[in-house]
Amino acid sequence: MKKISILLLFIIVFLTGCATAPVARGSGQGNEWVAPMLSFTLGSNTANIYNGTINVARANSAEGVTPAVRTGQVTTPGITENLLLQNGAVKATAMLRYSGDDEFLVRFRFFIDEFSGHNIVRRVPNASGENSDRVLVLWKDHNGTWWDLRRSTLGGANTGGIANRHLLEDGSNTDAVALKIDRNTAPQFTSADFYVVVLDPAQAHPEVAGYVITYYAEMPDRYAAHFHGYEILVSTSTPLAVNPAR
Repeated sequence: MKKISILLLFIIVFLTGCATAPVARGSGQGNEWVAPMLSFTLGSNTANIYNGTINVARANSAEGVTPAVRTGQVTTPGITENLLLQNGAVKATAMLRYSGDDEFLVRFRFFIDEFSGHNIVRRVPNASGENSDRVLVLWKDHNGTWWDLRRSTLGGANTGGIANRHLLEDGSNTDAVALKIDRNTAPQFTSADFYVVVLDPAQAHPEVAGYVITYYAEMPDRYAAHFHGYEILVSTSTPLAVNPAR
């Protein structure tokens, strides 16, 4: 009987200890997360070849040129959300959630992979020379300027830490800084709309069925205080099949 009593006392103490233990951050319980959470949804899982022309700057305009044109800026006039959708673009929405205690300096970016069946075939680079880009991911800033976020970014390369809703103010601010994400600033980035434009998949290999689109928050190098493209805080991906050209 003495042994049984000791065993029961041990079980009661153990269960009491488990019940009162704090919930670990990142365990999926409670409201605290180690890193921000991203989700990414497409308005359609299938895109058409874009039935129109969009030109995107690949370099900055010369110093002193007005209005300034920056890498990734759409230079084709008259682009609207409705026009993009009518010509075959796919609307995508990214959602950000964060209520943790940490603070992160980030910039948001995209990369694109080709897929065939269940397999990733290869990463799609930005085009160079006379070649056209196969896929654009367009975003409109608060000034009404469109940007291809495969060439540009949400948030700049410097780590000044100002919570800025992006980019260049009428082309005049070329020193945009990284975005500061904490529990107070995260609501500024709760939802962002993008438009995926497939321009020329004929350059792709014939077995490719579409693209896997990855949206991610990148952190600066911890030693050099600027971005290298491999310090990933959080990312989310989704596939997009492509119809034949119209």
